[in-house]
Amino acid sequence: MLAIAAWIMAGLPNLRQTTTKPMRLLWILLLWQLVIWIRISYGNDVLNAEVAFNQSMTWFIIAAFIATVIIHPPPLRWLLLALAVGVMLQAMIGIAQVWQQSSLGIQSLTGSIGIRELTLDPQVSGVSVVQAEGQRLLRPYGISSHPNILSGYAVIGCFAALGLWRWKRGVALICLVGAGWLMLLTFSRAAFGGVVIGGVVWSLLTILAHDWKPYRAVILIALGVGLIFTAVYAPYIAVRYGFSAPDDTGETSTFEEFSAANRQVYLEQAAQLSQDHPWRGVGIGNFAWESAWLLDSDWRDMQGDHVHHMYWLVRVELGWIGFGLFVGLLLLTCVSVALHLRQQTISPMLRAVVAAWIAWLGMGFFDHYFWSQMGMATLLFLLMVIIVAGEDHLTIDASHEAGKKIQNPSLPSEI
Repeated sequence: MLAIAAWIMAGLPNLRQTTTKPMRLLWILLLWQLVIWIRISYGNDVLNAEVAFNQSMTWFIIAAFIATVIIHPPPLRWLLLALAVGVMLQAMIGIAQVWQQSSLGIQSLTGSIGIRELTLDPQVSGVSVVQAEGQRLLRPYGISSHPNILSGYAVIGCFAALGLWRWKRGVALICLVGAGWLMLLTFSRAAFGGVVIGGVVWSLLTILAHDWKPYRAVILIALGVGLIFTAVYAPYIAVRYGFSAPDDTGETSTFEEFSAANRQVYLEQAAQLSQDHPWRGVGIGNFAWESAWLLDSDWRDMQGDHVHHMYWLVRVELGWIGFGLFVGLLLLTCVSVALHLRQQTISPMLRAVVAAWIAWLGMGFFDHYFWSQMGMATLLFLLMVIIVAGEDHLTIDASHEAGKKIQNPSLPSEI
């Protein structure tokens, strides 16, 4: 809201220029069509009308914020720096939670700014842990509500570090190590897969740009962090990724199998609900309520939850129409990437954003937070508008560098 208010008070800069850029204008129009559909898609038969109304109104705020960013994009370096600092703060809290194997007792501090640390105890049922050799290892929460949410931010931090590597190498190094270690500590398989996918994309873009040499140290750092983590947490890694046999008690096997079985149930529910509500969907934010309603008469002792699949969740909550609009935004963003490649307007920082976005899209096949959590949904769409407005970020950063070179002609280029 502050960003929207600041843009209005500044006199709506760049609004007229945006209308002359077809790709950007088309993206904004499609975004607003999606938001309007979110609001009008659910009817009187929606299971929880209050949740649907509140989330649909939140999406209007998100769309207004995203529109201000795409119309008047800030320098990309500062966006990446803000993301890196935020992830480093989360990393300090999350790593300390794992080290202490409990919450840090900072509820009063974080609660005063509208967020809070959960009370964590690995021996309490419902707290997310990894279990091996009879030991329960607390997964880090940071100041989020689940380790898998934290893992998504950690992935963003890893790629933000790559984007900052040639500008703020010290900050980038700290962020890369901290975010990488935090991501591994979450034991999120989706995050690990996302980093691999995003890393491949980033590597290909970097090779195409003939810009590989400055990042050779990154490979050594990543390998070092990975090897140290593997040596310290080998038993938990083996259990989490299915490399070890069940222990004598069978608890380890039961714990992981229970999680996988629950996810399969939610996928089955998604398939059923998509058939029952093909075009309009069940309403934004209502999948978990529909899931609970279906389980109420089910023999399985489970609680309702979102399907752990972003694309299924969008499809079920918004129907085929809303899903089509969402996919349309993804495709337009892909077209923007292709145009940047053709015009050679992908800077090192923008390469990192593209890789982070692709990583999150890959993680979306295994988690729902990128749609169900408003903060992560905002960040997902922010990554997309950064890509669509990439040429302006490049121009802003280039102008910044040109100004610095006037004062210091010997300064090397960072673009």
